[in-house]
Amino acid sequence: MEKKKKIRRRFAPFSNTPVSIKNGALVIMMLLAVMTIWGSMVRTITLTQKVKYKQMEHTVVTASEQIVNLSVESAVSIAKNIYTNEAIYDFLNEQYSSEAEFYAASFPLQHNTALNIAETNIVKRCTIYTSNPTILAGGNIKKLESAVNDYWYKYFKELNKSTVLCIDQDKNEFILVRKLDYYNLDTGDSYLCLEMNNKVISEFADSLDFDGELYIMSGNHLLYTSDKDAFTSDSIAISQDFECITRNYYTLDIEFYSRSRKNTFMDFIKLNKQLMLLLAGIIVVSVIAGHMLSVGIKRRVKAASAEYKALGIIQHTSRGKNGRDEIGTLLDICCDMSDKLQQSGMEFKMRNASLLRKESDYSSLFKTAMRLDAELTMGEKYPNIKSNSNDEDISLTQEAELIEEIAGKFGTKFSASPIPPEKWHVPAYSFALIAADIFKHYNDVSSNILVTEDTAVISFESSDMPSTDDMLKLSAIFEDGNISDEYNFNRHYRFNPYLRLKHCLGERVGFEIPFRDRFRFVFTLKKDTD
Repeated sequence: MEKKKKIRRRFAPFSNTPVSIKNGALVIMMLLAVMTIWGSMVRTITLTQKVKYKQMEHTVVTASEQIVNLSVESAVSIAKNIYTNEAIYDFLNEQYSSEAEFYAASFPLQHNTALNIAETNIVKRCTIYTSNPTILAGGNIKKLESAVNDYWYKYFKELNKSTVLCIDQDKNEFILVRKLDYYNLDTGDSYLCLEMNNKVISEFADSLDFDGELYIMSGNHLLYTSDKDAFTSDSIAISQDFECITRNYYTLDIEFYSRSRKNTFMDFIKLNKQLMLLLAGIIVVSVIAGHMLSVGIKRRVKAASAEYKALGIIQHTSRGKNGRDEIGTLLDICCDMSDKLQQSGMEFKMRNASLLRKESDYSSLFKTAMRLDAELTMGEKYPNIKSNSNDEDISLTQEAELIEEIAGKFGTKFSASPIPPEKWHVPAYSFALIAADIFKHYNDVSSNILVTEDTAVISFESSDMPSTDDMLKLSAIFEDGNISDEYNFNRHYRFNPYLRLKHCLGERVGFEIPFRDRFRFVFTLKKDTD
């Protein structure tokens, strides 16, 4: 008789504390955990938003700077085309004796390509100011004396540079000025003035749909603002939390400022109001459920103890050995039932061993029956092809010889590399019957056995399209370990050889269909285990 093991009892914390008190402690710990997770989540969101805001602000000011740079460079390119246009200098250098002569000369100028393409969506107006007294003002041509009091002319004279970019604060637009001196002018100074379309910049900035503040300024002059209530630089306050980029465009410095609208904690609460209510509901339900659970444990342990005693399953329970809480009481009851369960367990082990022996005998008998069924099928269909061995498993070399004879019957190709007979054994007639099935249902099949160090690959290939039913059935056989129960001792069932192969070799055999557009079945066989 097996010696009874002595149970070693270990210290169990809070084993004398009632379940209701433990439940209260767990609820408090749960609330602390929720608060900790909530705090870490808010902190993580805050840090992530801070990085996101900075990225958005930088992206907005960079995009705004690029559109301004594009506008300025486009205007400069247009000005360069006009600046180097010899026909314009010839027109400005001519002394006209009459209005008829002037209009005759100005007609070709109206079709000058450089002037025609100057006014685009970026350049709103292109004007040439000349000192030639014989030229009449009109269209793109004006007298220089009419601009001596204009801001751009004074600014150009003050800087005395070849190209000047300034801002007309009254119109809130850029003006690009260039003196026309590429060729000599005998009739006095002439200037090219390009008035740029500020709507291109403002419309692009509006299209960014930036959730925050965006300002484009030059000094104290406000060129663009996303705040429709701010009209001058005095009505906005630039602080250190703005993202700022300053760029110089020829003679003009432009500053780009952006600041995202920050979401506060209350914004987060309002945005997730339903989730917050759900979280509060979960906490309340958890507290109530915990209390109900502790009460339920008390009642059920008390009822179980009374029922077991009434049925005579236990007689005397030694209380307190495993703690004085409800779980300890339940353990005391379980310990008292242990002796009877041990006896039942020994009886079960004996019965289980008997069942295992019977199952092993059945498996061996089933394999033998399948072997005989395969031999009968082979003898019925191919009486002249027989194996020299009566064993259930034969070497792959012997099986290859059977496949070769089957291939000869069907007039198909078969090839095999040298096969060490001691490494691979397969169920007798298994691959031979599989080959016969494939040769029968597909045309022009070639078969091959390729042996490597650890595996043997048996493949069948044909130019025919594989049958969908065959692919599904064979995939199911070699993927499902229990499908071998479908083995049918009716020798006309064509899938018996595949089922037997999977049943006998198990994980040692693998099956693959590499292609869906042409027939190729590949069996991979691992070498025999020691």
